[in-house]
Amino acid sequence: MIRQFEILGEAASKVSEITKERYPEVEWRVIKDFRNLLVHEYFRIEVTEIWYSIQYDIPDLKRKIESIRSV
Repeated sequence: MIRQFEILGEAASKVSEITKERYPEVEWRVIKDFRNLLVHEYFRIEVTEIWYSIQYDIPDLKRKIESIRSV
């Protein structure tokens, strides 16, 4: 799962500024920062944070991305 978060964060960092401005409801910076935490500061990772993201953040992000894709 951590690898999947890394991929999401890397993808978020490649999103254009225009897209980020057009869809501010997606927390692009938070996604990227979480990736950086997982990759560079893994000793600070709390398993509960990852589990919370799996349960709440990912479903919310999925809804937002699906909404964007339907435009």
